[in-house]
Amino acid sequence: MPSNNTEYLKQALKLISNNSLREAISLVRQYAFEQRLSTTLDTLQQIEQSYSFMLRYLAEGVPDPDREKLFCDLSQRLYAVAANLLDDCNLADDSSLYASTRRSVRFSNLNFADALGRYISADASLQLAGIYGSDGQPTEAARQLLNEKDRALKDIFSYLWTLPVATDSRKLDPVVNVAVDSDIAYGLRTVIVSALIMGLFQKYDPVKLSALLDIEERSSDQRIRAHVLTGVVLALEIHQTNSGHDPLLQRRFAKWLPDPSNYLRLREVIYAIIKTQGSLQLANKIQHEIIPGLNNLGKDFLKNINIDSDRPISIEELQANPEWERLMRESGIEKKLRRLHSMQEKGADMMLPMYGQLSSHFFFKDIDTWFRAFEPWEAARIGLHENLIDILAKMPNTSMMCDTDKYALVLNLSRLPQAARDMMTGAFDAGADEIKVDFEDLSLHSSEPDFDLEVINYARVLFRFFNYFRLHREFQNPFDIHMVITNLPFIGSMMSEDEILHTIGETYFYQGYYEEAAGIYQLLIEREDSPSSLLLQKLGYCYEKDDSKHDALECYIKADSLTDDTDVWLLRRIRAMAEQCYEFDTEIDALDRLIDAGIDLEENIPLWLDRMLRFNVDDHETMEKRLSRLKYIAPAANSTLSLSARFAFACKDYRKTIEILSPRRADIEMMLAASSLGSDTSSDDNDSDFEEQSSMSDDLLLLACAHAAEEEYAEAVQLLRRVVMLDPERYNNSVLSKSINDFWQNSPRLESHRIMIPLLVEAALI
Repeated sequence: MPSNNTEYLKQALKLISNNSLREAISLVRQYAFEQRLSTTLDTLQQIEQSYSFMLRYLAEGVPDPDREKLFCDLSQRLYAVAANLLDDCNLADDSSLYASTRRSVRFSNLNFADALGRYISADASLQLAGIYGSDGQPTEAARQLLNEKDRALKDIFSYLWTLPVATDSRKLDPVVNVAVDSDIAYGLRTVIVSALIMGLFQKYDPVKLSALLDIEERSSDQRIRAHVLTGVVLALEIHQTNSGHDPLLQRRFAKWLPDPSNYLRLREVIYAIIKTQGSLQLANKIQHEIIPGLNNLGKDFLKNINIDSDRPISIEELQANPEWERLMRESGIEKKLRRLHSMQEKGADMMLPMYGQLSSHFFFKDIDTWFRAFEPWEAARIGLHENLIDILAKMPNTSMMCDTDKYALVLNLSRLPQAARDMMTGAFDAGADEIKVDFEDLSLHSSEPDFDLEVINYARVLFRFFNYFRLHREFQNPFDIHMVITNLPFIGSMMSEDEILHTIGETYFYQGYYEEAAGIYQLLIEREDSPSSLLLQKLGYCYEKDDSKHDALECYIKADSLTDDTDVWLLRRIRAMAEQCYEFDTEIDALDRLIDAGIDLEENIPLWLDRMLRFNVDDHETMEKRLSRLKYIAPAANSTLSLSARFAFACKDYRKTIEILSPRRADIEMMLAASSLGSDTSSDDNDSDFEEQSSMSDDLLLLACAHAAEEEYAEAVQLLRRVVMLDPERYNNSVLSKSINDFWQNSPRLESHRIMIPLLVEAALI
C-alpha cells in the first residue's frame, strides 16, 4: 500500500466507532510509521499500553469502577489522533474555505486567549471613547477600534470552527467558561457557540459535543441554550453513526432527559427544525409563483380596477375597490397568498427569499457574520446613522424578525441615497412606539418565551446560511436530511411519544414531504390497537402523492371500513385510486355509494355508466334507470347524449344509436365546415377543447360502428374518415382497428362480419 494512502486511517475510524480499539491502534501505527510521525507513535504507545493494562485487569477480575470511563477516554484519544491525521493528510490539497481557514489559523499561531484579549480591549476602549461624533457617524478612532473588534471576533470564530478534534476533554474548559459568563457580551458568546456548532457539523468531535452540553446546562441565558440545543440536535442527525456508541454521552443524556423542562425545550427544537425545512419551498413559491403571478396581472389588472398605474397604489385603495378581490381570486393569486400565509403561520421563514440577493453583500461574505447578534457597533461599522441604529437595536426580536433580518434591513437601507435614508430615519423615529407594540404582539408566549423564540430564529439563521452562503455547496446541509426522530442517538426514544410524532407528521404532510410523513403515520398506526380512519386517510394520501397507488387504495379502503358515515372525500379517493389500479368492482362500489348519497350526480352517474358500458356489465335494468335519471338532471349535456347512444348500442339497438347520434353528427359537420373556411372556433381553454374533440371523435366512431352493423358500409367509411380528420394523432391504423373491434366483440351480428374491420379501416384511410 502506498505510503501516503489514507485507507489505514479511514478503516481505523470505522473500527473505533465499533469499539474495536486494538486493531484500530495497529492501523494508525502503521500509517504513522510509514509517515515517520514519531510524536504520534509515542502517543499511540501510551494509548496501547493503557488499553493493554485495562484488558489484563479485566481478564484477572480486578475491580475497577472507572473502567468504562477509561475506555471512553482511550477511544476518544485514539479517534482524535486518527481523525486529525486524516485531516492533515487532506489539508494540503483541499481548497475549501474550511481547509484554507485552518491552514491560516495554523500558520498565524492564532489562539483563543489572544483573540479574546484583543476583543475585550477594543470593546473597553470603545466604551470609554465612544463611537459617534457630532454628525452621528463613527469617528476615525472609533472606526479603527470597530475594525479591530471585528477582526478579533472573526479570529475567535475561525479558531474554534477549525479546532482539531481534541484528545483532552478539558481543552475547551476556558471556552465554556466564557460562553456561560453572563457578564460577557451576548454577541461574543453567541459567536463562540456558533463556531463550536459549525466545527461539530464539519467533523464529529465528542469533546466539542460535551462542551456544548456543558454550555447548555450551565448558561443562564435562554437564548444561548436555544442555540446550543438546536446545534446539538442537528449534529446528532448528521453524525448518527459516530455519536451513538459513546457510553459517557449515553449516560449524560440519560441523566439530562428526565428533567421535564429539558423535554419541553427539546420538543420545541425538533418542531422548529422541521418547520424551518419548509422555508425553501416557501421561497420557491414566492419566486416562481407569486411574483410572476403579480407581474402577469400588470396594467390590465390596474385598468380593470380603475386605478392609474403610473402612480403608487396603497393597500387601502385596493381594499376599497370591490373589483380587486374578484380579480385576485380569478387570477389564482388569492389562493396562493392564503397558502403562503398559512405556511408562515406554520413556522416557515417569510424573509428567506431576501437572502438570495443579500448573500453577495460584503457583510455576508464571511462565515462568522451570519451568526452575529445585532449590535449597534456592527451597524455603525456598516455606515448607518446613529438614530436609525438606535431604533433597530431597541426592536425586540420576534418570530417575524431576528438579528440577521435586522442586518439585512441595515444593508438594504445602507444602499439608499442619503435623502432617502434621512426620510426612513424620520419614519422609523416617528413610528417607533407603534413598531414596538406591533412586534411585541407577534412575540411568542410560553413558559420560556425567550428560548422558544430563539430556537425558531436560530434554526432560520442556520437554514439561511446552508442555503445562501456564497460557498454553501462546500458544506453538508443538515436540513437536507429529513429527520427520523426515533433514530436520533440518545434522544430518539424520548422523542417518540405519540404527541410529538403527530405534530411532526402533520408538519411534514403540510409541507409536502409525503415520504417522511408516511413513515411517521405508519409508526403511529402500528402502535394503535385500532388505528383511526383519519390517520389511514392521511397515510393513503401520502402514498398517493408518492405514486404508490395500490398502497393508497388499501389505506383508503381500511379507513372507509372504520367509519359509519359517508365520507365524500374518502369515497372520491377510493374511486380515483380504484380506476388507476384497474379495480373495477371497488370503483363501481364507490360510485354506487356516491350516487346513492346524491353527491355530484352530473359527474358520478356518467362515470358509473361509462365504466359499466366499457366493461360490458350485463345489468341493463339498473343502467337504464340511471340513464333516465341523468337525462332528467342534465338533458342537454353531450355526455348524456353519448351515453344514451352507447347504451342503445350495448342493447344491440343499432338503429336507435343512429337516431340518437344524428343531431350530434350534424353539429360536428357544421364545425368541420366552419373550420375549413377559416372561422375561429377555438377556445381559450385548451384542455376543454381537447376533451370535446375526443368526445366528438368517439361519438362518430360509435355511429360508424352502428351503420356498419346495419351493413351501411359507405356511411361507416365516411364517418371513419371524419374520425381520423378530427383526431389524427389518436386514431392511426392499429388504434382504429382495435377501437372498432372493442365495439363489435359483444355483438353476434357484428362478430359474423369481423372480416369487415380491416376493410373499413383501409377504406377510411385512403
